[in-house]
Amino acid sequence: MHKQRHNRKQSNTLEDKLKNKIENNTKDPRNRYCLEYNEKYSQILSDICNIIEVLKTQPLKVNIKNKTYDIPKNVKNDILDLIIMQKDIGNIDIKKFQNSLKGDLEKNVDTIFQEIDYVIFCKIIDKYVKDILNLQELADKICEIILLSEYLAEKHFSDLPSTKFREFYDYVLRIYENYKKNDGGKNIKWFIEFSLIKPKIAYYYGKEKKDSNKKLALKKLEYLINSVIDNIDNTSTPKEKFKKFENFKTFYESVVAYHRIYAKSEH
Repeated sequence: MHKQRHNRKQSNTLEDKLKNKIENNTKDPRNRYCLEYNEKYSQILSDICNIIEVLKTQPLKVNIKNKTYDIPKNVKNDILDLIIMQKDIGNIDIKKFQNSLKGDLEKNVDTIFQEIDYVIFCKIIDKYVKDILNLQELADKICEIILLSEYLAEKHFSDLPSTKFREFYDYVLRIYENYKKNDGGKNIKWFIEFSLIKPKIAYYYGKEKKDSNKKLALKKLEYLINSVIDNIDNTSTPKEKFKKFENFKTFYESVVAYHRIYAKSEH
């Protein structure tokens, strides 16, 4: 019994968590459309592992605001390397990482993971939003977009309760069915109603605890919706706008279907 508890404790060390994140983030067969970002993500995690190892082996006593911290001599160079590498995937707040070396290391490193994860998500959406909105005209990409919907449901939205995720989809569906039936989307009022989903998401985002996984998932959903709205808004004719909205509704429906499988909670 004692040995089992000891092993469980070992598996929960920060180093083990980092290694698990690296292993779980690289070779998912559905990730072929975003592997370049996942590889950078894994490299950053590896570098964080190395910095933590340096913290253990080469400490340097530094006094900050009357408190003494163990900071390695070469940590500044490691952080500069991270900043250079991160230029390829987005602007991650490196100050938070620096602060993590002075405070609750495990808690703050988890925050950095969330920021990297969000950057990866945004890059994927930026790459695929036009394909999503032109889905019916891209027969050769339908299978890939379906795989993308499963990937997003499992890796990026699974922390959202299925009832809440479905609630946002139902809002989109009601708008689509109402205007499709009445005038085929010629009345642009549907776009105004669709845009009002943004404050709905923002409301729930504000209610969640800081740095929670639910809050991060809502932030991602907000980015997806904003990207869709911006692309539709830049489309010339009302007919084309509604067609793109219809394609988004279809894609969202696929994400919701997979989300029922991967959601970590119902409510």
